[in-house]
This record gives sequence, structure tokens and C-alpha cells, in this order.
Amino acid sequence: MNALVATNRNFKLAARLLGLDSKLEKSLPIPFREIKVECTIPKDDGSLASFVGFRVQHDNARGPMKGGIRYHPEVDPDEVNALAQLMTWKTAVANIPYGGAKGGIGCNPGKLSISELERLTGVFTQKIHDLIGIHTDVPAPDMGTGPQTMAWILDEYSKFHGYSPAVVTGKPIDLGGSLGRDAAAGRGVLFATEALLNEHGKTISGRRFVIQGFGNVGSWAAKLIHESGGKIVAVSDITGAIKNNKGIDIPSLLNHAKEHKGVKGFHGADPIDPNSVLVEDCDILIPAALGGVINRENANDIKVKFIIEAANHPTDPEADEILTKKGVVILPDIYANSGGVTVSYLEWVQNIQGFMWDEEVNKELKTYMTKGFKDVKEMCKTHNCDLRMGASFPSSPSWDHDVFLSFRGEDVRKTFLGHLYSALIQVGFRTYKDDNELERGSDIAPSLLEAIEHSRIAIVVFSKNYADSRWCLDELVKILDCRDKLGQMVLPVFFHVDPSDVRNQRGIFGEAFAYHQKDNMHKVEAWKTALTNAANLAGFDLQSVNGYFIHLFLA
Repeated sequence: MNALVATNRNFKLAARLLGLDSKLEKSLPIPFREIKVECTIPKDDGSLASFVGFRVQHDNARGPMKGGIRYHPEVDPDEVNALAQLMTWKTAVANIPYGGAKGGIGCNPGKLSISELERLTGVFTQKIHDLIGIHTDVPAPDMGTGPQTMAWILDEYSKFHGYSPAVVTGKPIDLGGSLGRDAAAGRGVLFATEALLNEHGKTISGRRFVIQGFGNVGSWAAKLIHESGGKIVAVSDITGAIKNNKGIDIPSLLNHAKEHKGVKGFHGADPIDPNSVLVEDCDILIPAALGGVINRENANDIKVKFIIEAANHPTDPEADEILTKKGVVILPDIYANSGGVTVSYLEWVQNIQGFMWDEEVNKELKTYMTKGFKDVKEMCKTHNCDLRMGASFPSSPSWDHDVFLSFRGEDVRKTFLGHLYSALIQVGFRTYKDDNELERGSDIAPSLLEAIEHSRIAIVVFSKNYADSRWCLDELVKILDCRDKLGQMVLPVFFHVDPSDVRNQRGIFGEAFAYHQKDNMHKVEAWKTALTNAANLAGFDLQSVNGYFIHLFLA
């Protein structure tokens, strides 16, 4: 089944279960913008080659649009459109402040040299650079692309807009990439599998797995499942398929695949027909390659209890119905493979704040995946539906928020407005067309006034000197001075600002606090302690807040 038809079909089923208004049902699947560009490059032999690139920006109601860029011969408008829509639902299920987008170029990256791929990426970026951006649309790697591709996009984008590491995620570590991003999608599959099995009183240890696809997601999932005690009995990729009923030595297979560009020829398992890998006998099947691989032709032959959808839309709706009747439990893609976009969000946050984390990333990812599964199960219970439909009912964002913002760094003046803009987006302040509207003197739209009246915001400025903190205070006054509408809703907490300076603004802010913490201010533990103290002053219980010590907290 066509990818877009399948995605729209699932959406309509969810919309009817929700009793969604017919106008919304018609409008929500329609993308915000579709982009199609021609990319002509000189090849290494002197000839010219033309490729078609796509970027579909589906929805920005929850925040900047987010989605990967894939290089594959089968990239087409319908597939990109479907994947962009899925990204909108996926970011909502993961409860991260993004909308959905997707892009790609119809090419075979294996037949292009490194220099040709760099030129192709550069031309594509030149064609779309005005339509992507830190607070607009943030690309990431996908099939056939990786950290190097993101580095090329960042380099080309920066020629037009200045150095902007947050414009892409999945970058090399040296360019602002996040620790844990490379393994994020596979690790998310591990956490999702653990959550599902726990629900059924089972564990990964001793379970037999089949993984279709051994790219970034499949290989990392295999590695992590193997380390958790799972037994991988069959694996396939574009080069072939292999099987070992006693369990494949995954570390050896990873070395082989790296050296030989695929699993074909691995001596620790027997070769099998790649078309049969989906119907091999096992406990848990993980499709981690292309979409539509599980369909009505092979669904009846699948012999598993659980399917974890690590690929995007791997199961056609017709196959879904067949498998459900057989009692197969399917963990849908918009939850199961959301680990990548979740850590992309964490990378974006780190880039915006200019402060990189260490071991916190994997811990935060597990928190998001665990909570996401609980939310999906709650929706299943509420609507008496399966996991796929439950994942299609993410909680709607509310106007009522407690927001704790913190600004930290060598140059808070440079990043303050960007931080503030990002935070306003995340709590529903979707009234600004672009960053420039946050400059002093901007008019405040009625919907922003309504949002502010139903929100409570605490802001911490953690700078090296009084002048920077005072500058941020003055800018905040200019931005949020909206005719006595703030009342008690905004509670700023400033470091290195004299309390009298803040008290002078009580007419705008209502209650305000100043907090002084001058020692060891750039050490993480001192920063966390200072934030806790500041939050206590502002009346925020950080134990009940879902978010981060650094940058912002969303209640």
C-alpha cells in the first residue's frame, strides 16, 4: 500500500475514535509546505548529474518542525509526505516541542563518491536554506545520511546565516553533536521493548529476536539487546540475510558488517533468503528498514508474539488487521522509534543553551520513553483500542503551564532572546512569525496575552556580571510589558542583580525575586544547586516538574 495512503488511513481511524471535528480531520493531514528542488552537480568525471530533492514541512503547532533527510533511490513525494506527517504524531507522542517534517533526495548514495555527496548536499542546502532554521525546521540524519551529511548542511547553512549549530541535529560531536545521539534510535527501541515486555511480565533476557535491517537503528538495537541478554537468531540488510538458531555473535557481526559493508558472508551464521527473514520463528520481530515490508502477502506467515516497529510505517494497515486478529502485539513506529528525535531534541537544547551534557542524555531518553509508553497505555485504556491507535492520541497541549527558564553562559546577552523565543514556543505562544519580532517594541498579539494570563513563568539569568543580568532584565521588561496583563504570572529570578532593581519592576511583574550566587557559577553542581534555590524562591517544586535543570522546566 502507498505510504501516504496507509498513513492517512491510520489517521482517519484515530480521528473517528476521538470524535474529531470533520474540519480538523480534513485539515490536519495537509502539510504546511511542500518543497521540491532540482539539484544538479558536477560529477568527479566531469559530467553533470541531476537529482530531485524534497522537504515536506507538515506542522508547526507544537514548535519548530523536525525530521530527517534521507538519500535513497525510492525517495518520492508521497513517501516524504507520509513520513513528515508521522513525525508530527511522533513528536507529540514523545511529548517534545516539535512539529513534523521530512526530506530526502532521490539518489543512490552508494554510487556517489564522498566529494559528490558533499556537492549534492551543498546544492540541496542552498535551495532550502531560507526555509529551515533553528526555530523553523531542524533537519536530522535518516536512511543514507549521517553525521557527516549534517556537518555539510551546517557548513553551507552557516555561509548564509552565520554559525548556527542548532540548525541540524545528529552532527559530529566536535560540531556540537550530542553524546548518545548515534545510538539514540536503537537505544529507544531497547527501552520501548523493555517497557512492552514488562507490561506482559517478561524481560529481554532469553527472548529470541529477528531484526530486519542492520543500518544504524537495527545494528544498535541488536547490540543493546544482545548486551541485555536477548538472543538474535536472524538478521538481514541490503546485502543479504543470515540465521543462527543458537544466537548470532553480535559483536563479531558488527565488526564483519563494518569491514564488508553488510552482513553477507558472515561465517557465524547460515545464509537464508532475505524475503524469509520476517517469517522466521522467534519471540520478537523488529523491522528496522524500509516501510511497507509487512503486508497482506506475508502477514499470515509471521510467527511472533510481539512486533517492535523500529522502521517508519513498516506494517500496512491490511497486515495490521490480520496480525491483530492473530493476537500479535504491535508496538507502533511513532512510539517505538522515537528515541532518535528525542535525543535530537536534547541536542538542540544543548546547542541553544551553549552547554553540553555528559551522561545525562541516556538517562533522559529512558525517562521520555518510559513516560511515553505509560501515556500510550493510558490512551488505550481510555479509548479501548490497540497500541497503534493509543499512540495516535497524544495528550493535547494546555494553556496552563508552569515554566522555569534558566539562562547560563559566557555571553547571555547573545543567546537570551533565542532562549526566550524557544521557551515561548514550547508553552503555546505561537504568535511570532520569526525571531526578529522579539525585538523591543513588538506588539503583543491577543493570543499571547491569553497564554500569559494562564501561565506562570520563572526566569533565572545566571551571568558573570551585573551588567549582563541587568540587560536581560531590561529586555524582558520590553518584551513582556503588555498593559498590566501579566499580574502574578511572571516571576523573574536574576543573579547578580540588586534586589532593588527587580523590585522597581513590580508594576509589570508582580512578585519578583533576586538571588545571588557568585562562587563556582560555571560548575554544573553549583548551577543545579543555584537553580534549586531560585526555584524554591519562586515557588516551583522541582520534584514534580517534568524537564531539565538546565534551560527550562515544563510542568
